[in-house]
Amino acid sequence: MITAKQAEANSQNALLSTGPKTPEGKAAAALNALKHGLLSRDALLPGEDADTLKELREHLQTELQPIGELEALLVDRIAAACWRLRRLGRVEAGIFTWQLYGPLTERAERGVKAYERTEAWDPEFLKAFPKAKPSSRTRRNTKRPWPSSRKSEPNRKRRHRL
Repeated sequence: MITAKQAEANSQNALLSTGPKTPEGKAAAALNALKHGLLSRDALLPGEDADTLKELREHLQTELQPIGELEALLVDRIAAACWRLRRLGRVEAGIFTWQLYGPLTERAERGVKAYERTEAWDPEFLKAFPKAKPSSRTRRNTKRPWPSSRKSEPNRKRRHRL
């Protein structure tokens, strides 16, 4: 159960967190939940070519030759739907690419991390490169010794799985 004092503190904190205030901040916050843009309010998303969308609309206007406001509105809706369907093809290709190459990327990242934990920061290895020094951030907050000190342990198995 929340006390009256906590409720008052919550309402005071809520007054401080009101979101973005500038037009630029509001525009950026409006895109926070954007994933694929198929259901977005605007047909044109940041990074897309406005001239190409304009050419598509003009081509459809010429092709369909709308008569009246209603038909012109329908041509604009057709142009927006065509534009979103073109985007859908790119989104779909990205999904399939990620499904194909995502596991390979993760495997490579694990391999890099395993390499960095073993050979990369070996002091003997680093002697060959006078300017290369292990970063103080690589071993910060870890209780494990440097990889070279583990070499003296004969029964310890090293894992080099990718």
